[in-house]
Amino acid sequence: MRRSLLDVLACPDCGDRPLATSSPGDPVQDGWLTCPSGHRTEIKEGVVWALRPTDDITAQLVENARERRGDLTPDEKRIYRQHISQIGCATYNQLIRDNARALLDELAVQPGRSLDLGGGSGWLAAELAGRGFDAVSLDIESPWDRNRQLEEGSAHRDFELVTDLAPALDYVAVDFVVGDMHRTPFVNESFDLVTMSAALHHAADPVATLREAARLLRPGGAVLCINEPVKGLFRDERPIMHGRGEEAGEHIYPARRYLGFFREAGLEPRLHFPGWVDQRLRRRQWEGVAYYRWLLPLAGTLWQVRPIRAIARGPMFRIGMELFGLTLIASARRVRPGPQLPA
Repeated sequence: MRRSLLDVLACPDCGDRPLATSSPGDPVQDGWLTCPSGHRTEIKEGVVWALRPTDDITAQLVENARERRGDLTPDEKRIYRQHISQIGCATYNQLIRDNARALLDELAVQPGRSLDLGGGSGWLAAELAGRGFDAVSLDIESPWDRNRQLEEGSAHRDFELVTDLAPALDYVAVDFVVGDMHRTPFVNESFDLVTMSAALHHAADPVATLREAARLLRPGGAVLCINEPVKGLFRDERPIMHGRGEEAGEHIYPARRYLGFFREAGLEPRLHFPGWVDQRLRRRQWEGVAYYRWLLPLAGTLWQVRPIRAIARGPMFRIGMELFGLTLIASARRVRPGPQLPA
């Protein structure tokens, strides 16, 4: 943990601040944070442990560990291979990164302080750090525990696990916090950018999560929500909804429901065309594409015609999301003051 993180941290128990650390040096590897009221928060392996687990979070942690270690029943493994593994881990990681980079490039987001909610391995926070951001990643588990579970399962896991992988960029540039994205340990208006990648659909209460994101935004800041699965009329939901236990917290919503979540949270969303899909269609590269294989050659040919591409990315985009469940890529701004916690 870099000491600069203390500028935005609040006590996860009472919201009090400032927090004092028991350890010298910068960054802090191990020790405690103590608030003026006397509550203590552990720092372990450089990670701030601010999570107060709920039953849902505990169940999700157990399910995540089972998958990574390969501790699934034979029937669970069969279903996982049949549905989730067909996406392919390499394809998944290329997809989530291409979508993020395309959106960041499109918006020309200027560096500041960023928070990635549901950050997993920390790949998106590391991407933002590489773009000059003072980056923070929050998840319900430590990236180091996550990596150890993946390593433990690598020797005997007999199915292809589809998950985000650790970034190539230097982890030193990212602060990691273990916490709940419904109630984060940060002060009001702490971040210029709040991101979520394939995380919002895991939220037990998406509106509460987005309200928390709105609370954390500085004036003029933005929320980016990317790589969320969308329910479409013709979309095969099995690669998302089958092969994982209910404890994993998988959900899939139509685009209109996602947009409703944003607006209820006091955010005005704007949809963006998925960069990975655009790149695949432009290059006519179908390797790793799991959906609509019968339609791809025709779609790739039509995509080369600029007016057709403009219509598909513009007035027909929402229709395409409703029909085909194109991945949700959205940016949002706060349109009214979010709920505030004591400063």
